[in-house]
Amino acid sequence: MRNTWFIIAALAGTAIAGPADDILAARDKNKDGALTPDELPDPAIFKKADYDKDGKITLLEIKAYLNGGIAPAETEADKKAQREADKKRAAQKRELEKKRASQAAIVQPRSLDERVADFFRRFDKNKDQKIQKAEFQAGDEVFKVADVSRNGALSRREVRRYIRNILTEARKNPNRGNFFELYDLNRDKKVTKREYSGPPSFFRAHDHNKDRVVDEKEINLGPGGGEMKKGDDKFLADGPTRAPKRGLLDRYDEDKNGRITLKELKGAESVLRRLDKNGDGVLSGSEVR
Repeated sequence: MRNTWFIIAALAGTAIAGPADDILAARDKNKDGALTPDELPDPAIFKKADYDKDGKITLLEIKAYLNGGIAPAETEADKKAQREADKKRAAQKRELEKKRASQAAIVQPRSLDERVADFFRRFDKNKDQKIQKAEFQAGDEVFKVADVSRNGALSRREVRRYIRNILTEARKNPNRGNFFELYDLNRDKKVTKREYSGPPSFFRAHDHNKDRVVDEKEINLGPGGGEMKKGDDKFLADGPTRAPKRGLLDRYDEDKNGRITLKELKGAESVLRRLDKNGDGVLSGSEVR
C-alpha cells in the first residue's frame, strides 16, 4: 500500500499534505508547469512519477502518482495548462540557443559579416545602425580612417570596408598571434590548406609534418623546414625530463635579442628552471647551446 502522506511530503518537500497543484507550485522553481530532476532530486520517486519517461513530471502525472498510478480524466484545463507549459519551455529553449549563438559570435567572429555585426554590437549604443564618434572607443585616428564620408558617423558600409581592409593587410603578413583568428574558420584550433588563404610560404614554414594542416603546436614552434624535432611538442607542454636545446634561439627568440624569456617560452616554467643555470630568469649563452 502506497503511503500517500510520505509521497506528498517527498514531492512537495514539506510535511504538510496538499493537492497536486500545491505540490507543483512548491517545487516548480522555473514555473514551466512541470518538475525536472533538479526540482525533484529524489531519483526513485522521480522515476516512478515520470510515467511517460520524458524527463519531466507534469501535473497530471503528479495526480496519477498520488492516486496509486491511475491518472484521472484529463480536463480541458489540464490540456490548456500543458499546452502553455510546453509553449513556455519551447520559448525558453529558443532564447537559450539564441543567447549561446550570440555569445559565440561575439567571442570568436570569423566571417566578414560576423565581424561587422560584432563591431556594431560593441559600439552602436543607441542601435540606430550608425556609429557616432561619441560612441566609438577605439581612438580618433581609427575613426578618421574609417569615416570615409567625413560626416562624423560610421555607416555599415564604411565599417565593412574598414574591416575588410584590415583583414586584407593582415592576411598579407600573418603571424603567430593572428593566425587562428584569421584562418581557423571552423574554430577547431587547426588550419587546413583549404581554410588558408594567406602567403603560401608562411603555411609551408609552419606545417612541420607536411600534412597540409597547421595546429597549435606547429604554430608555436615557429617557422622551420622538415619534421618537428623530437621532444619539441613535449617541450611546449612543459613536461619533459630533458628539454631539447638545439634550435631554441631560432624557434623561440621572437625579438632576436639572443635571449629567451618566459613569455617567449609560452609560460613553460619548469623548462626555464631546468636550463636557467645562472638564475637570471632568461635563457641565453651556453644555456641554449
